[in-house]
Amino acid sequence: IVTNEKSLDPEKSMAKAESYLNAKKPKRAQLLLKQLYGIAPHEPAVTFNLGACLYEIGNNLEAHSYIKKVADQAPQQPNILMLLLVPLDNRAVFLMAIKSLFSSTLMH
Repeated sequence: IVTNEKSLDPEKSMAKAESYLNAKKPKRAQLLLKQLYGIAPHEPAVTFNLGACLYEIGNNLEAHSYIKKVADQAPQQPNILMLLLVPLDNRAVFLMAIKSLFSSTLMH
């Protein structure tokens, strides 16, 4: 994630948001992810995590719009749509799969 905003460290913020999600604290992750999305709206990992976070909070309609954007952001990854069907309660395995798909674009 590349940003000019000095007050937000994208890598640390993403790691912290993911730790909140893995700890089943999506409301804490939501603020960080919305900030990250504001500065990096075309970053698939940010978009996906925000969508997954919103699903966990129960805001399914808004979550769905972000999850759909992930597929648009990564058209070269046709398997992304199948991965998005994985239940969110298997988050650790799912996040590792997503990260491997986007390893060339994450955090650069």
